[in-house]
Amino acid sequence: MKRKLNYVLAVSLVLSFSFLPLISEGQGRKSFIKNFMTELPKGKVSNALQKFKMTAVYSNRDINGNFIGKTLVTGGNV
Repeated sequence: MKRKLNYVLAVSLVLSFSFLPLISEGQGRKSFIKNFMTELPKGKVSNALQKFKMTAVYSNRDINGNFIGKTLVTGGNV
């Protein structure tokens, strides 16, 4: 009985994964890039050096996922 159930589950998984690409729909990669390139801003390009500041917070956890502490990292061209 258990062997028959395993066989039925295996066959159903194989069939579902074989028909999944036929059912799924999506947008092609080329159409996304084509739309992205037409939607760029039309502003003037400047080569001047810009100032920025970046801040990131990293949380440290042990192997079990328990919180140990956090680290704040700040940097940039200010």
